[in-house]
Amino acid sequence: MPAGIPGLKTGFASDTKEIIYRLLKDAKQNQGFDLILYTRGGDLNSVWPIVSLIREYDPCFEVLVPYRCHSSGTLLALGARKIHMTRLGELSPIDPSTFNAFNPENKSGAKIPISVEDVTAYFQLVESKNGEKQNGSKKAKKDDSGSGKKKDDNFSVFESLSKSDVHPLALGNIHRVYQQTRQLAEQLLETNQCSKKGKKSDIKAIVEKLSTGFYSHSHPISRVEAKNLLGSDQLNFTNDTLEGLMDSLLKSYEDTFSLRERYILNEELISEKEKKVQYIGAIVESELRSYVFASVGTWYKRTIPPKGLNINIQPGAVIPEIPGWPNDFEFKPKFQDWKHNQEEI
Repeated sequence: MPAGIPGLKTGFASDTKEIIYRLLKDAKQNQGFDLILYTRGGDLNSVWPIVSLIREYDPCFEVLVPYRCHSSGTLLALGARKIHMTRLGELSPIDPSTFNAFNPENKSGAKIPISVEDVTAYFQLVESKNGEKQNGSKKAKKDDSGSGKKKDDNFSVFESLSKSDVHPLALGNIHRVYQQTRQLAEQLLETNQCSKKGKKSDIKAIVEKLSTGFYSHSHPISRVEAKNLLGSDQLNFTNDTLEGLMDSLLKSYEDTFSLRERYILNEELISEKEKKVQYIGAIVESELRSYVFASVGTWYKRTIPPKGLNINIQPGAVIPEIPGWPNDFEFKPKFQDWKHNQEEI
């Protein structure tokens, strides 16, 4: 089965901004907006433009979290006046992973994401071990500046890391994203006209906790943790009535998009060499209008001969499927973009 199937894993991205604009434009003037958000994350750069757009229509918009609102979704929620979470609701840490042209590659040639906090933690580990080594040695001497070997040791670590599979420009990208994420989180909280958070020290403490306080980007932040962090002015526990409505909506999306079913491509094409498909990877809608992100195209299944085996076939002919031989899949897209939910492709 291919590692990534187009349309089945759709990240939060900047092209969502125009879709949200169409929905807000259709709505009644002077009407407040609630954003029900389910996302596993996506493009960090898409958060500020979308929050700024929504604030144009409602500076005090609110976010409802029925279940997962991770990574970039958590950042977006920080820009809301209030976040309403169910018992099932989750936020997440905001330490991102970077995908860069200079990232190392795996055996298949795909770029390996680098966690910003993993690199930071690596340097902290080295610094800690160097400190233990120096404190445990009676012969350890400080340099003329009085700082010991810390600076030289850290530089040596950086130099050795940049000479390995991690390109120096990938490390530079990590540092930039690290600064960008924190700056964005602080900016979202500081520019929130409807929030009662005024002290920069409080904001910095929140950003620090969301960035480094959980030690894992996959840590699900419960509504109890979120309330302790953000305070009751911004984080609200939904009552049973609202939670029931949000859960019913979540369940309807799960049923519509088969979110609980495992998709196995080989079973989809078990008796076919090619098949036309349409996948819906995301949906943004209001009471008046609905848009979906559709991936339409054709899957082709090709049999791969074992290494060292030469097969002579006519040009353009396809190797017949032979039991026990592996298969390769290729997806050729015809359309991959947002479309109105009632449009035909």
